[in-house]
Amino acid sequence: MSLFARVSLQPDELSQASFVSRLAAVNGCQTAIQFCKELGLSATSVRHGDADALSALAGYSGADASTLARNALTLIGPRAYSLRGCDVHARMLRMDKFGVCPACVRSDVSSGLNSDRYSAVYLRVPWHFRAIRCCRVHHLRLIELSTRSVRSEKREFAAIAWDAAIDLVDNVTEDKYQAPNLFEQYVANRLDGISTGSWLDGMRLSAVVRLCEVLGATEVLGTNSIPRGLTDEQWAKSAQAGFDILGEGPVGLTQLLERRLAANSRPKGTVGIMTLLGGTITDILSHRDNRTADFTAFREELRKFASSQLARAAAGYLQPTPPRRQSVAEVVAHSGASWNAIRRSLVQLNVLDDVEASKSDAEICMEVGSMRAAVKKATRPLTVGKVMALLGLTRNELDMVAAKGLLGEALITGKLDRNFSAQAVHHVLDVLEGIPVSTVPEMGSLQIKPAAKEIGSTFAEIVRLLMDRSVASARRAGTANGFSSIFVAPSEIRSLLFGSSSPGVAVRQTRKVLQTTTEVVKALIATGYLKTPPNENSRSGVKIQIPQDSLNEFKAEMISLYALSIVRDQPMKRVARALHGQGIMPAITNEECGATFYRRSEVC
Repeated sequence: MSLFARVSLQPDELSQASFVSRLAAVNGCQTAIQFCKELGLSATSVRHGDADALSALAGYSGADASTLARNALTLIGPRAYSLRGCDVHARMLRMDKFGVCPACVRSDVSSGLNSDRYSAVYLRVPWHFRAIRCCRVHHLRLIELSTRSVRSEKREFAAIAWDAAIDLVDNVTEDKYQAPNLFEQYVANRLDGISTGSWLDGMRLSAVVRLCEVLGATEVLGTNSIPRGLTDEQWAKSAQAGFDILGEGPVGLTQLLERRLAANSRPKGTVGIMTLLGGTITDILSHRDNRTADFTAFREELRKFASSQLARAAAGYLQPTPPRRQSVAEVVAHSGASWNAIRRSLVQLNVLDDVEASKSDAEICMEVGSMRAAVKKATRPLTVGKVMALLGLTRNELDMVAAKGLLGEALITGKLDRNFSAQAVHHVLDVLEGIPVSTVPEMGSLQIKPAAKEIGSTFAEIVRLLMDRSVASARRAGTANGFSSIFVAPSEIRSLLFGSSSPGVAVRQTRKVLQTTTEVVKALIATGYLKTPPNENSRSGVKIQIPQDSLNEFKAEMISLYALSIVRDQPMKRVARALHGQGIMPAITNEECGATFYRRSEVC
């Protein structure tokens, strides 16, 4: 598949928020989600940085796959990502706004084609970080474009930034000179893979940013300050103050602690780390199962200082404690979620790969934080769109399956806003995964929808049989997901639905063969013109089934006035008058069954 239009992926362009958004815009899609759907890609997989999804996107767009993957935020845990080899927490990102340099925007516009020059404006990787407040190329303050209180299709980078570019091209009065501080330079260097030789290089970037912000807040606002609710300016000053301390290495931290200890008026025997650093620092250092940032190096320096300088014993949160782990078997035992549901959730969270997922539930062990996130994902109610994506259903098919009660009861009434029980949906997925995989469907096998059409049944009826595990011929193709991957033998489905003694044709198919209506077919059955044996073994609510021999015999003997008018290419009234003039009377009248039939031997 080729795209209508393409844009060039820049070496420092953020993949999801910028490149995908620009691609969607130039191809006429309002949102990146709509664009991914048009390409047959999962928008969630692209947003989470799934390798297969990004590789497919690179194939469609002609972008360099390695650059696209390198500049993509890859989900590695709850609100935790990996970008350019750095651990990034969602707290570090501009989630509700875009930052742009006005000079860079003007440069992008001037380099673009005249016909669509604004499509050249793109989002640089560093601009997406709250810590980066100015452009290191032009030394200008970034302009922040908010996405709050904006319709979903207007929250796209292409929509917001390109509109802003129109104003920025001719307006230079708002440009504010600001050189990047040392903290900004350090974060940018880490994202570029440049080692500074600092003590902080041994920590994860997410831990460095968090420590600099919180420790700096105690220096700028006092140890009793509460960082929650600080403005962006206060966070920036705090981060720089924290970096001035930690950038000097353990010496800088020790000097800070010694200075605060000397200034403290309390007896030294009552002074602890919390007194010197404040409660917020000790809170982020506490051992928690959901902790994703690693503060081991910082905690070790505090423990050394406490052991040598403080009379009070080192607090428990300073002791090196390995993260607690749980097996899937333990989680299943107390969560109520199935093993497969937990496994799928871990895979979707990118904390479990396909190889690990093939192990038993007792062998798979993860940190408790990851397990909690997986349980939440596996038990949280699912929206209509999510269910459609997981089960490979269209909206109409989903409504039919839900009406049969195969997805549990809707948690919110109304077709447009209802949610479904995660347990019920995962049960369906468990059943589908239990169906044998076959790369080549057996001769005569069809997908569910064509099979239902052939035997005159419904999509939901076949799904019900699959949920009962009654279809021995069912096979699952490995190239699709959900019900779209299932193939069944129509002959077996017909036998299961209508009974083995009645391999006949349903009313729906009969009316097509006879070129009449459902009501007429039922009337023909009621009057005895069409024979229908009883269906004692039927598992379906469909009670009427016409044997093929009976249908063939009736069709060979009778023809409806409607079908005859088509054969003669004349209106039905004219045909009826001509036959009446020849003395040919109907074999079955309209009063008997709602339609007129003649004997073929008399009219053909």
